[in-house]
Amino acid sequence: MAENDISATTHTTKTKHHPHKTEVPLMDPFLLQSIGLNTDIYALTWSALRNDVYEKIDYRGQKIYLLPDNYFWLKVRFFFFLMVVTSTISILLFEMYNDTYIPATFTIQILRITLIIWAQKKLGPELSQSIAMLRFAVNNSESFSSPKFAYFISICQLINAIITLSCMLLFVCMADHALELVMNFAGLSILSELDDWIGNYIVRSNLNTDEQFCKSEELCLTDINSKMSLHHKMSFLVDYLEITDDQNWEFSNSYFIQGFSWILDSVPFWLLPLSTIPIDYILVRVQTHQPLF
Repeated sequence: MAENDISATTHTTKTKHHPHKTEVPLMDPFLLQSIGLNTDIYALTWSALRNDVYEKIDYRGQKIYLLPDNYFWLKVRFFFFLMVVTSTISILLFEMYNDTYIPATFTIQILRITLIIWAQKKLGPELSQSIAMLRFAVNNSESFSSPKFAYFISICQLINAIITLSCMLLFVCMADHALELVMNFAGLSILSELDDWIGNYIVRSNLNTDEQFCKSEELCLTDINSKMSLHHKMSFLVDYLEITDDQNWEFSNSYFIQGFSWILDSVPFWLLPLSTIPIDYILVRVQTHQPLF
C-alpha cells in the first residue's frame, strides 16, 4: 500500500505496553471541511452560544459578551420564531386538506418536477448547514454555554427544512393549474426565507466601527455590555460564522450522528422531484376511493 494512499482505512501501531498490532481508523481529509454558515436566525442563535467565539469579540477594546438576561431573550426570540413558522405551516396544511384534487396533465407534471428541483436547490443548503452544526455541537459540546440548546437549534432547522420541503411537494401536487401551482410554490418559498430575513436584520444592527469616527468622537464605553442590545451583540457574529465540519463519522461519539450520516449517504435525493408522479397517482386513488394497488 502506498504511503500517501488516503483511501486506506486502517493503520498499524505498536506501543511499549501493547506490543501487539492494533487497527486504528484513518481520518479522510476530504471529509474535514470548512463551512461558512448562512446569516440566518438559526446560525446566529447557535453561534451566540459558543464561548470560544465571544472570547474573540471586542468593541473599541472592550470585551463583548452575553449577560444572563441576553441568554434568556435569545431563547425567547427563537421559540417565538418557531411558533410563527409552525403555526403558519399548520394553517397552510389545513387549507390544503380542504382542497379537491384533480388529476394533472403532462405539462403540469413537468412543471411540478421543475419546481421541486428548484425547492431542493433552495433548501438543500439549510439541510447541510443544520447537520454540520449538529455534528460540530456534538463533537465540541464543551465550547457551548448550553450544548443541549445548540443541539435543539440544529435539529429545529433540520426538521423545519424537511417539513417545508415536504409541504412544497404536497402543495405543488395539489395544484392543478399552472398559475395556482406557481403561487403555492412562491408562498412557501417566501416562508422559507423568513429565517434569512430575520438574520439579515440582526446583522445590519451593527455598531459604528469606523476608525475616523473613533478618533473624532468621545465614546462612553463604561458598562457597555449592559447598554448594548442583544441584536448589537449578535451582529458581531457575522465574522465568526465559519466552522470545521468533521464528517468522519467513525470518530463521532454519538450513535445518533453515525446513524443519521449513514441514512443521508444512503438516500437518493435526486429522485425527490420524480416523486411527484407517484404522489399524483396516490392522490387520484384516494380522491376516487380506489385501492392503491
